[in-house]
Amino acid sequence: MLAQEERSFHRDERYPQTHHLPPAPSEEARTCLTDLGNPKNPLGQVWGNDQARKRLCDAAFTALARYNHVCNDVAFLLTGPKGAHKREIARRFAELLRLPFIEINPATIKTGHELFIEIGNGLQRAGLPLVECKGPGRSVLPPCVIFLDDCHDLKQKPNVWTALLQAVAVTDPTLRTEQGVHVKTLHATWLLATTNRAELIDGLPDRFTELALTTAASQAQHASNSGDTGTAKPNVPTTANQLAASAAALLAKGELDRAIADASEAILLHAPCIEAYAVRSEAYRKKYEIDRAIADATEAIRLAPNSPLGFFHRAAAYRIDFIRNKQ
Repeated sequence: MLAQEERSFHRDERYPQTHHLPPAPSEEARTCLTDLGNPKNPLGQVWGNDQARKRLCDAAFTALARYNHVCNDVAFLLTGPKGAHKREIARRFAELLRLPFIEINPATIKTGHELFIEIGNGLQRAGLPLVECKGPGRSVLPPCVIFLDDCHDLKQKPNVWTALLQAVAVTDPTLRTEQGVHVKTLHATWLLATTNRAELIDGLPDRFTELALTTAASQAQHASNSGDTGTAKPNVPTTANQLAASAAALLAKGELDRAIADASEAILLHAPCIEAYAVRSEAYRKKYEIDRAIADATEAIRLAPNSPLGFFHRAAAYRIDFIRNKQ
């Protein structure tokens, strides 16, 4: 069965439905797409944690050759302190794969069935339904990236753990709920994150490839201690402000991709950098990536509800969205 043909990117001789699609990118093209030095690589817009980002790029290199970009032969566990930008790295990985990013909040789920509902809600927001098969209560997840942060919080929720372990199983990965729902998860790419690895349930880390992350400040300190002052980034908020200013200058010159890259790095170094969110929102709007423009403007509003900056950019994005939908 070919799940979600609209999420197929390349031709695959096994599926006649894909014959109208272009062939998969060459090895040379995939090498370029997954090169951290390529400004169009979303993971290249993240500063630090080079080894972890390189490992994700290696996985993407293989996945991008597949007709649906699934990366189901490996799952990742992102470990590290708060401020290591685990969510941002996971989101960028999904962006590189060009797959929907489904984020699950452990605080909202207590049962395996609630996990299923949250995944379904995430797919609905991405405009993708579950694919029903083999009768009622049986379905298949379309290709997607599922990110579950603070997964150590689930240790006291055995029903969720049981369902999760079955969903990430090597053989016959299936999410089974207490209400008899069976969802095949073969097309899902799983990323879990934790700040407390010791609190994970037994057996879970064995099913994931661990990527240990550190904060920008600790990486800068390590570089300073090792004498590599050229790559150290001390005084993080100031550096973020400089990057935000650089992003604004690039935006004024019409260099949208570079503006987004600098704004993204500013946000990673200092998350409450409102100016960076505003610049990136405008750059996305000028690229007609309206959903991202609205998301960044909304975050600017959340960070500074008394500032007109975020409201201005969100209104501008909504206006373009309205005009496009009216045409």
